[in-house]
Amino acid sequence: MTSNNIRWSITFSVFILSVLGALLGIFFGIKLIPLALKNIILEYGLTELPLVINWPLSIAIAFLSIVAACICCWLSTKVIARTSPRILLVE
Repeated sequence: MTSNNIRWSITFSVFILSVLGALLGIFFGIKLIPLALKNIILEYGLTELPLVINWPLSIAIAFLSIVAACICCWLSTKVIARTSPRILLVE
């Protein structure tokens, strides 16, 4: 593999992990946290938990976090691009 292939491989794996993390975060944030908070809210006398979800904003923030993770990964692997593949194999 060339240095650039290694960088793309690392960045792609970070992308996949970020997408999975965003999907799991949205699921836990929308489905499971209100269930956990229901007992606490019932103790204060509220009978309902009004949950308003702004889907465009939620999706935009998830997308932004994925892009930020990929950019940071690409920038942090800049050392790999400058290093010879022969040296990378030894390390």
